[in-house]
Amino acid sequence: MRVPGKRGPRSGPDGATREALLEAAFKEFTYHGFDRATTRQIAKAANVDPAMVNYRFGSKEDLWLAVLEDIKTQSIPYIREARELIQDPDPERSIKALMQVILRVGVEKPMISMMIFNESTTPRADIIRRTIVLPFVESAVPVVQRAMRSGCFPEGDPSLALFMLIAGVSQAVTNYGGDDHELRAKAAHLLDNLTNRRPK
Repeated sequence: MRVPGKRGPRSGPDGATREALLEAAFKEFTYHGFDRATTRQIAKAANVDPAMVNYRFGSKEDLWLAVLEDIKTQSIPYIREARELIQDPDPERSIKALMQVILRVGVEKPMISMMIFNESTTPRADIIRRTIVLPFVESAVPVVQRAMRSGCFPEGDPSLALFMLIAGVSQAVTNYGGDDHELRAKAAHLLDNLTNRRPK
């Protein structure tokens, strides 16, 4: 007998079930890591029957990969914005704008940054970098290269510089829990240190 007012788990084959599982899995994988996250807990958080995880995705591994693809989709607007910054003729203004884009990812999508940082020393770090971080890095490299040539950004490997910037923001988001004020203060300090350095 169903208890009045108590919702049972969803099991219908609709898009909402898939989205609910992806959202719940994203949170579980972010806060608990792949190894400690369980499909049972993910299903409970999504309010679906546990069998729906295997039905929809096949396995926990496949669900994790689907989460990464979903994160990649969420990142598209930021990737596009970073790519378009090269159209700004001012190298210093565009590199500062790029830093703001990286910061906004941390503020607006803190779980993305937290997952990047929390998995950075695990065997899954490489696939996270390739799936989530690299597309953004590739889109932003021309902006960093131009800033380096103009002297408003330290010389070096532009891809490595971007990976380090993203790692720094990811660590700050994790440490401050996505606190907007603290995060912006740390990012502003980092930005000043980088863009105010000039070749001797």
